[in-house]
Amino acid sequence: MDSHVLDIGCGCGRFAQHLRDYKFKQEIFSGRYVGIDIDEECLNWCRQNFDSERFSFHRSNHVSKAYNVAGKGEDSYVWPIANESIDFVFSTSLFTHLLEPEMANYYKESFRVLKPGGSMAMYCFSMDHPPPTFGDRHTFRFRIGNSHVESMAVREAAVAYEEAF
Repeated sequence: MDSHVLDIGCGCGRFAQHLRDYKFKQEIFSGRYVGIDIDEECLNWCRQNFDSERFSFHRSNHVSKAYNVAGKGEDSYVWPIANESIDFVFSTSLFTHLLEPEMANYYKESFRVLKPGGSMAMYCFSMDHPPPTFGDRHTFRFRIGNSHVESMAVREAAVAYEEAF
């Protein structure tokens, strides 16, 4: 209940809402939730609908044809979060949209902010265990380094990796 949580690709705060509204034996979430996303509209909505004592939201400046064409083409983004200050780092749908340089940056930053003994959980498309949509909606037929992408026109639309990588 008092954990410090980082949600990468938080969008409109779907997981923040669960923490904000959760009660167990009259206890509420008393930790800190940090959300990071590239969608300023979603982040502004979150800032208006979650208390700033427990919840904060920050914008990533990564460029993405699919989500943030006005972003900066930087190889790295340093989160405004102190070293070793987060108990749990997770992402449910971001890594399915990251090319190799951005993915490496986000893993590096996740490790930097994670407390010793903390946990991370990132979801991604795996070429070794393809999604049920493989062969129909998803083919991942194009390669960019270690990335398998669905579309060269919008490379970040769907990205998969092999487990060995």
